[in-house]
Amino acid sequence: KKYVDAAESLTLLGLVQEQVGNNEAAIECYKESLDIKNKYLSEKNIAVVNTMYYYGCLLLKLGNSNAGQKYLETALDIQTFNEKLENGIAMKVMNQIGKIKFENKLYDEAKDVFCKELSIRNKFQESSHVEVAACQHSIGLVNLALGKYDEAINFFIDALQTKQSLQTSLNDISHTLHHLGLAFSKVQKFKTASKYLVEALSLRKQAYGEMSIECADTLVCLGCNELSLKEYKVAIRSFEKALNIYETIHGKNHLNVGETKEKIGEVLMYMKDNTKALKVFQECLSNYTLNLKDNKAKISTIHLHLGSILLNLGRIESAMDEYKSCLNLKKQYSKDNLAIVDILIKIGDSLYSNKHYFNALHCFEEAHQNMVTLLQKDSDRFFSTLLKIGSTHFALKDFQKALISFQEAHTILIVLNKIDSLQAGNLMYKIGLSFDALGNKEKTLESYLTALKVLQNHHDQSDLTVALVLNSLGIFYARDHDFAKAIKYCEKAKSVQKDRLSEDSIAVADTTYNLANILDEAGGRSDEACTLYHQALDTYRKQEETLQVAHCLVSIASFDETNKEASLSMLDEALLIYEEKYGCNSINIVPVLFQMGLIYHEAKLFDKAAKKLKRCLKIQLKIQGSSSLEVAKTCSSLGLVLLELENFDDSLRIIKTALNIYEENLLHNDTCTAVVHNGIGRIFLHKGKLDSALNHFEKCLKIRERNGDNAEVATSLMQLGELHDKRVDNEEALKYMNRALDLRIKMYGKENKIVAETLVRIARLFGDWGDNDEALGYLNEALRIVRLIPCSNEFIAKTISEIGDVYADREEQEKSLEMYLEALSLFRSIGETCVEAVGLTLNKIGAIHDVMNNFDESLKCYTESLHILRSKVKNNDLSVGRVLNNLAINLARRKEYAKAIDFCTESLQIRRLQLGNDHLDVSDTLYNLGNILDEWGKLDQALKFYQEALSSYRVSLGDEDEEVANCLQYIGSIHMRQEDLNSAVSFFSEALRIYHLKHGNNSLDAASILFSLGRIYGMRAEYEKSLRCFRESLGMRQEVLGSDNKDVIDTQRYVDAILKKLRR
Repeated sequence: KKYVDAAESLTLLGLVQEQVGNNEAAIECYKESLDIKNKYLSEKNIAVVNTMYYYGCLLLKLGNSNAGQKYLETALDIQTFNEKLENGIAMKVMNQIGKIKFENKLYDEAKDVFCKELSIRNKFQESSHVEVAACQHSIGLVNLALGKYDEAINFFIDALQTKQSLQTSLNDISHTLHHLGLAFSKVQKFKTASKYLVEALSLRKQAYGEMSIECADTLVCLGCNELSLKEYKVAIRSFEKALNIYETIHGKNHLNVGETKEKIGEVLMYMKDNTKALKVFQECLSNYTLNLKDNKAKISTIHLHLGSILLNLGRIESAMDEYKSCLNLKKQYSKDNLAIVDILIKIGDSLYSNKHYFNALHCFEEAHQNMVTLLQKDSDRFFSTLLKIGSTHFALKDFQKALISFQEAHTILIVLNKIDSLQAGNLMYKIGLSFDALGNKEKTLESYLTALKVLQNHHDQSDLTVALVLNSLGIFYARDHDFAKAIKYCEKAKSVQKDRLSEDSIAVADTTYNLANILDEAGGRSDEACTLYHQALDTYRKQEETLQVAHCLVSIASFDETNKEASLSMLDEALLIYEEKYGCNSINIVPVLFQMGLIYHEAKLFDKAAKKLKRCLKIQLKIQGSSSLEVAKTCSSLGLVLLELENFDDSLRIIKTALNIYEENLLHNDTCTAVVHNGIGRIFLHKGKLDSALNHFEKCLKIRERNGDNAEVATSLMQLGELHDKRVDNEEALKYMNRALDLRIKMYGKENKIVAETLVRIARLFGDWGDNDEALGYLNEALRIVRLIPCSNEFIAKTISEIGDVYADREEQEKSLEMYLEALSLFRSIGETCVEAVGLTLNKIGAIHDVMNNFDESLKCYTESLHILRSKVKNNDLSVGRVLNNLAINLARRKEYAKAIDFCTESLQIRRLQLGNDHLDVSDTLYNLGNILDEWGKLDQALKFYQEALSSYRVSLGDEDEEVANCLQYIGSIHMRQEDLNSAVSFFSEALRIYHLKHGNNSLDAASILFSLGRIYGMRAEYEKSLRCFRESLGMRQEVLGSDNKDVIDTQRYVDAILKKLRR
């Protein structure tokens, strides 16, 4: 007993030496104590335990873990043998052993020890004891390391409740809060995790200070949690705060700094801030190279990240260098070839997501080759890699190879007995897509339906893929023109997506867009289609899917035929997107350019239309070649635009190019060939080559009749009617137009706008022949129709205006005025689109007021008309010239000759510019200028314009037209007043000859000239000639005007006066 007591004193002395830092002396005390106890006590005497515990703990503290663990385990064995486990020392021994095993990553053994310790403590201590909480916390840590997160959470919560109830230290509570947050993040309960981590951080700031390593550790965990919640900016702030602490405490080269920078780099990658991410990962790589020379796994991961970033930045060569470094390091540190396969697949995935498909395919195929020697060919990993290879071939449009890979993958699923699995459903969909791309309709439908059946059995996991299959089935049936099924499947797809996704998701927008395309193609539901296009467009704009925005804009632009400005604005935006995406000379921009050309054509902006179509044609010729049918289509449209620009030679050349292409492709009887013949016919018609025009119009008609396209047949018949009208073959013209009318009545019924339009055109034909009664009958029937049916006020107003024209020709001024005023009211009610028509109608009303001698009213009409037309059309437009001419005549009647000359001169300039010098309207304006100057008394100037008018009329109408006679008469009148009587007689005589030729002996104009000649001969004392002229003039005037007319009385006086002179 004396020696044992001495041994106990030595143990206590060792504890004192240890506490004052004399570890060597403490070891000597513990050793001597143990030697004495082993000598005088039995082998497993309980009295040895406390010395072994203290000695073992000291050895652990000094780094001799093996010896320390040995003493502790021996102490535990003795206590177990003596059944003294409730002893405080025993539990301390257990705790130390558990910690040793945990540090050595022997987690299962550590858990057993800690659980045994907890069991004993719960049995012999109160459950709220601080050591119980510590033990619960330790078990939580072990479960965390074992991946048993739910168990870890339960133990951490128990530990936390115990510590909080005992009000242990802030650092102790924060420790448990920190790990509890970490455990919740592992089970993806990120919001709960954040709550505990924020609380832990708050306590650690109080316990350790804001710039402590403990705070930095929690900030890193908090940042990782925020990254999982996709709160990238918040995560960046947490990581940067942690980084600042690590750099302040450890310096910039510490490993913690490198690890935190890796986290920041990952967040920046998610934020797609590749430039900053590149810089951060490069700094991280330098840090790891310094601190982790032997940890090639970490360094290879950074090379992998750098490769992905450089790929995103478009630096493909640098990216590939990083990927090679990653692979080389992996091969150096890992003997696990499957780990190398994993890296190859990760690199392939990164390359694939950046659309570097060739490089991705190389990685996937190399991974596949490595797997051949490592795995059975019917493994899940083989399946996954074949799926990636097939998808990459599909992206490269090598659909046959894609199909082969997918079918190999399908064979694996058969071997694995997974033919009804979710994987099988997804794979069958890909197989269907491949068959679809290869044009195998039967296999496509079979694969899609099989995929749909399998996937619907896994609806909780596969709803979105089911929607994709339904969508593809919709597109498949639409291509097969089975629009009912197509619409049904697409609507089902949209319904499925709406249940799982938000309204603003891209997937929903894609389905909406597809459904709109189908409704558009199906016909009759264009309003629904347009609404869906707008819905898809709104989503694509929100999601910044610019290419899809462009697709929608192009589709919407084709709907609104009335608002061409809006359509062109949409197409302009789409064109910019396509140019940015594909380049300015890509075939992808051709459809947009073509559509813009057509809209500009319809809007009569022919220069702009020609510009777009020429650019379109240039791209097509370069990429598609000169024999492409698409080139022919563009040539046809461009030729028609050039026809409108009156560039007849280029128009004919280009349209003939289209015809040659169609005929080379044996499309002699195709609709497109008919369009080309029609265009060529129109060109020849404009060039005045009526026989050639007739030939092409007849070919066009034959094709259209053969194809049974009655609407186009009617159009051709009307064109042939127009042609025969130009040939002054009235009966043929009417025959063709009546055939067109009968066909249109048969197609549309009598009460139809296009029937009314045909009636109006036939009315014009009768009007041109001077048969105003027939013209009026057709126009009244047209008006009756358009007033019965839904029809635009514009067309009704135009029809009424044409009726007014007929009444004007019949000199029924009151009725004409009534029609024009009704038309004017309608045009005004329509608004902006008919402002020009308002101006034109006011000019017609002014002309009627002129005839009715309402000159003040006509002046108001002409003035308003001119103001409107100048604001709506170019100043050199012919309509402006027409109003200026009428206004000049009105002002001349008011003796405002200077203004009248100004207006008439401007009218002449416009008409010469637009019509050329020899046009009849130019001749009329010259004649009017002569008239005004004649009335003003400026005879020399008047004579000059009369002579110009005379020359112009002779070119336009020939030498014996009445307009020529009128000019000759006025020129003779001026010569008479200038007392150049010989010249006057010469001009009067020529005019008289023409009047006699045209009207015989009953013309008032001839009577007027005879009167003037009588006066001239009287002046020259040639009384016999004078009397003969006066008597002839008197006879004509009496017959036409009667005996009481002033001119007749005046002429009789001259006869009487000449007779008196002769009697003398």
